[in-house]
Amino acid sequence: MAEQRQWLAPNCDAVKAPSFLQLWNDDFSQVVRILGRDKYPQQSGFNVGRISPNGRTLAAGSHVGSQVVLLNVKTDKVTATAPDDREYLSDISFATDGQTLASSYVNGTVRCQRLHQAEDEPISFAPHGQLKSRHRLREAGKVLKFSHDGEWLAYGGNGNLLGLWNPTATGQSLKLPHVSATECLTFSPDDKLLATGHTDGIVRLWQLEGAKRLTEFVGHSKSMMRVYFSPNGRTLISTSFDGTSRVWSVDQQCCLGVLDQLILGISPSGRKMVTGYADEVAGLPTAFIQSID
Repeated sequence: MAEQRQWLAPNCDAVKAPSFLQLWNDDFSQVVRILGRDKYPQQSGFNVGRISPNGRTLAAGSHVGSQVVLLNVKTDKVTATAPDDREYLSDISFATDGQTLASSYVNGTVRCQRLHQAEDEPISFAPHGQLKSRHRLREAGKVLKFSHDGEWLAYGGNGNLLGLWNPTATGQSLKLPHVSATECLTFSPDDKLLATGHTDGIVRLWQLEGAKRLTEFVGHSKSMMRVYFSPNGRTLISTSFDGTSRVWSVDQQCCLGVLDQLILGISPSGRKMVTGYADEVAGLPTAFIQSID
């Protein structure tokens, strides 16, 4: 079941509603299983989840302070629990080589933990809870993502928190200046660009070399939810709490179109996407699967 690499994590409030992750198959044709509080009561449910690069492990946690756990995608069993104290988790990210897991917390801490996998054994945290590196942010972190080459870890959060951190021995850190909180971010396929979405409804495009802001995409009227690059990196898709998604040209730096739907996920092939309409009562979108022409 290594091909199951996708999931959809509804933006639930873990206190007011059950918090769960939906694991989708590779082409978004069906939900493979639902992982929630009923199955893992000791974890208070999950609302943060990432699949490992090889598709075999799910790292999951909750905003309410449960520890990060590693689950076997095929069996749903917990194979390892992070040795850290229970803190309020905001996001997690696997390095592309699958050997490092980064996690950010609302207390402003970012941890990079080494992972270990012996032959024919499930992945686990390195012995003795070995930390590869640690970084302290000046504000609470919200979102976190490794570049594809593993050289940079982008982070964003409250206030004007946005930056890049090299979690290797150099520990280099770069701040990206802007004026509003960061809600989402993603690297381009070639790692030359970083796209960030903010509470002011603006999508900002950054050039990693020199940490330079290239442009701002203005059009959404409410805070951003998610941003995605197309597989070729020439198109950027943004989804906002205003109930719309916009398609932007990276080369021409302009809007190519507006959809009255929320784009909630794109398959690895780039041929299918999960879309939805916001539910004003439940606060969750109703999902649909569409092909991308």
